[in-house]
Formats: sequence, structure tokens, C-alpha cells
Amino acid sequence: MTPLSRWLAALMSTMVAVGCGDQAARTAPTAGETAAATTGSAATPTAQSDDARATEKELEQAPDTEIPGGKEAGCVAHVVRKYVRVICSARDGHPAPDAIDKVRSNKVVDYKGVGEQAAYVDTIFEPGLEMTATFVWGDKARELTMRWPDGTPKPSSYGAFGPETAFTNPCKPHGLPGVGSKGSPCRFKDGAMLKFSWSNEFGPDDAAPEKKKPLFEVENRSTAKIVTLTASLAFFDGAGKRVEQDTRGEPFRPTDAYSYDRQIKPKAKMKIPLGPEKTRLPDTVKRIEVTLHEFSGWDPEASFVREKTAEKDGEKK
Repeated sequence: MTPLSRWLAALMSTMVAVGCGDQAARTAPTAGETAAATTGSAATPTAQSDDARATEKELEQAPDTEIPGGKEAGCVAHVVRKYVRVICSARDGHPAPDAIDKVRSNKVVDYKGVGEQAAYVDTIFEPGLEMTATFVWGDKARELTMRWPDGTPKPSSYGAFGPETAFTNPCKPHGLPGVGSKGSPCRFKDGAMLKFSWSNEFGPDDAAPEKKKPLFEVENRSTAKIVTLTASLAFFDGAGKRVEQDTRGEPFRPTDAYSYDRQIKPKAKMKIPLGPEKTRLPDTVKRIEVTLHEFSGWDPEASFVREKTAEKDGEKK
């Protein structure tokens, strides 16, 4: 290549580079234009995002929205799209509810009946909603009502609380002790009401072998339905000596407590699994003693529709 040819080639290369740079400068958006485009897109949510199920984090962090009658009881609404959580908590001098006694709803709903500092009901706020829930504070209660009749405009508030009314703890008709303790209504510690008998069996039958637990026959001697119970276990060998360690060499702690959720009818018996897995119990264990810590006979009533798809003969209903 002659010196002239090399000079012309270099000149053409420079012109092409400058041209591309000019085109890039003309077409690349500025930082302000990019921000404006991003802001505009975020400000217009899609129908899909409106219907997206609210997460627990979103419901917890949503700002408080006042509802009629709620301030008098320490209750507010948290709204995330069409999902609404009405929560009553220990605030502004108001105690947290002991429980939620009854929940009725024709929409998907969830609720936390007893909490350390709060109790809440979640529902979908949309046309056709019919929902009531009774929040309980000791011997007083308030009923929350949320309605949005079909074919009507959206209501101006997310429900309302009614006036304070008297509430009779459902355990009182049974004359049982321990009624109405704060945060744990209808819990008892009278071991004579329940009798435990170890059957030397392991169950339930459908559990994996390594997950089977000792089966106990529990006799409910009370006139109340048992809903939950909490007990701790102590293990002994054939000579009556306490077995301190499991098969892994880990200690059985006296404070270990095992909770069980199963309805046991009044004056009835039922076998239930309690305690550690079968593989953790040494063969030397011949006797197990049960210490009952507490049990509950209050099962809050609830009737609501959950998001489940029923299938029959391969067809979705």
C-alpha cells in the first residue's frame, strides 16, 4: 500500500467513527429522559399487579387506615391492592385482643386468633364481600363487619366495628378452672382432666418409619372438647432409672414440651403421637411419664372460602 492509500484509509476510518458517535449522541436518552420513562412505567400498574396476592411483608408494612369504630379498640386496616388486613393490637392504651371468636366470610380469608400483641383478619375487598368477625377482650367483644354488595360503588371505608358488647367465655358453662387468662382464653392445667397411657406403639401408620412417634392413649375426662394440648415427657428404663440421652447422645431435656393439635371429644379416648421420633428413643426406654402443662378447649368458629380448586373425575370445578 502506498503512503497515499494508507492516508486515505485512515481518513475514512476516522469519518466512520465520528459518524457513529454523532448517531449515538442523537439517539441515546439522557439521564432525565430515562428517569422519566421509568417513573411513568411504575406509575401505571397492570391489571396483573392489582390482582397479585399481598405478601405477609406487604401487609405488615402497609400504612394504617382508620375504620369506623376501630380507634376505640386499637384497630386499623392495612390495605394492599384489594387485600385488607384488619388488625387490633396493643396501642394507644388499648390492650391486644384475647382472641377472635367467630369468623364468617364468603371471600378468601385468613386470621390469627390469638397473638402476643395483635389479632387480625385478612380478606379480599371486592364486590360481593360479606364478612363478620368477633374480636374478644376478656368479657367484652366487638364485631367487625365488612360488606360490599354486588352492583354498588366501592364503600367509603373498609368495614366498621360495632359497639362493645358482653362476651361469655365458652369454657364457663363447663365450670372449668383457668378461664379467660390473658392471651390464652380457656386453657387449663388440671392434669386430672386428662389421663395419658403409653401403648408402646409408634404411629401414625402413614408416617415414615423414622418419623413415627410414641403413641399415647389420651382420655378426656372433662365435659369440654379438647382442641390443643402441651405436655413434656420423661423416659425411664426397666429398672426405673431415668434415661437421660437419646440414641444420638443428645440429652432429653426436662423442659422439652410437645404440642399437639387434635380434637378430643368430652369423655372420649384417642391415641395421639407425642415426643421425639422413634429413632431417637433407645431400646432401654420402657416407661414414659407425661406432665401436662396446659390444654385448650376453645376452638374459634370459622366459616370461609379458601382458594382451593376442587377436582373430580379429572375435571376442574
